[in-house]
Amino acid sequence: MACLSLDLLPYFSFFMFNLRKEQLKIFETIAAKEYEERALAQLREHSPAQCAALGESALVEIVHYGTGKAKAYGIVAEPDVCKYLGIMLQLGKDFDCNPRYPWAARTLNDASLGDPSARVNRLAAEALEAVAALGAKRAGSGGETTG
Repeated sequence: MACLSLDLLPYFSFFMFNLRKEQLKIFETIAAKEYEERALAQLREHSPAQCAALGESALVEIVHYGTGKAKAYGIVAEPDVCKYLGIMLQLGKDFDCNPRYPWAARTLNDASLGDPSARVNRLAAEALEAVAALGAKRAGSGGETTG
């Protein structure tokens, strides 16, 4: 009975995991769809009324658009991107360049905060303050908003 030499194992493993571009594309497509589903589930969990009001196609568009915007700021880790998407859902799809939220662009571009997670965490804290202030303003004016 012939036995395979362990010296040959690296050569066999090289051939076993040689993927073609078409196969990689399939894996990328599957991974992207799974990411999309997780991001949608997270948004639905944290903002069910807004998600229901928007509808599925608009929500999917927000995930795609927001993921691209987050990536432009170097935000690529899934938990950070999901936080970014949640902020986007609360403040609007272009909150990062909205003059109502000048702190957003400053925070997203603030290299002194270190890694993208630190920037997103700061951004989330600032967004909570902004939403709370807006809520207080609405409550003080009888629920009416003025532009």
